[in-house]
Amino acid sequence: MAAGDRIEHVIREIAARHGVGLTRDDPVLMLLTINEHLLAAGEEQQRQLLDAFKSELEAIARRSGESARVQAEKALQAALETSREAMAAAAQQCAAATSTGLQALVQMHAHQTAAHLRQVRQVALINLGGGLMTLVAALVLAWVAI
Repeated sequence: MAAGDRIEHVIREIAARHGVGLTRDDPVLMLLTINEHLLAAGEEQQRQLLDAFKSELEAIARRSGESARVQAEKALQAALETSREAMAAAAQQCAAATSTGLQALVQMHAHQTAAHLRQVRQVALINLGGGLMTLVAALVLAWVAI
């Protein structure tokens, strides 16, 4: 709205509300102009303060975001380290259990092999005894036949 139109609007509104007629050169309208300038100046100052406050809030948000990111990275790193340690401990326990199981299996097979070797030795001794008896019998027959 242009300045002239605004003044005309104010003159009509004052006449309608208060029943008082004003002219464009009435000193009361100077107050309107002064009030408008003061409001404009105050509005500009408030806008500047608001922009400064907004900038400060954005800076705080950036710092907070960076701080939160750093804390999240630290927490993630700690969780990863804990996970690595847990995996290493689990792998070590698994290796120990596997080693124990393998040792028991090897010992069992070693005992079975020793038992089989004893049986083979007994069979070999029996065969040796049988072979000696056959030799003695053949010698006896050869001696008798002479």
